[in-house]
Amino acid sequence: MEPIQLSLGKTFVQGEPLAEAMWSVPKGKLLTIEHFSFQIAFGNEIEKVNFVQLGTQIGTAFATHQFDVREQNHQKSVSGGVTVRFVVNQPIRTYATGQTNVVVRCNRDIRTSAGSSVTFGATVVGQIQDVP
Repeated sequence: MEPIQLSLGKTFVQGEPLAEAMWSVPKGKLLTIEHFSFQIAFGNEIEKVNFVQLGTQIGTAFATHQFDVREQNHQKSVSGGVTVRFVVNQPIRTYATGQTNVVVRCNRDIRTSAGSSVTFGATVVGQIQDVP
């Protein structure tokens, strides 16, 4: 067993509510996921996070873990700008086998905004080993 830390990120296309990042488990390996963290920061007070999911996918079958997202801080600058940061930081125990995609999905509520181009970052921590 070897420790592994995956850094996944994706930039939302302006105006799109859903973005996803993916990593493929190598053939012949078993990934044990033990911790998941996520963060995104919007430059306005309109956009919010509807959901964040971590899942594995084999073909069209998708197994999902959905997380509670919390607003970590809400800052206003002297110039009047705003930064609103949303985070997930949670232990988890799930598995993914070789040739399985580990997928992080984020859905945002853009409401009346144009939906800015913004990037989320996620970290998946666990162990990877050869399948016996």
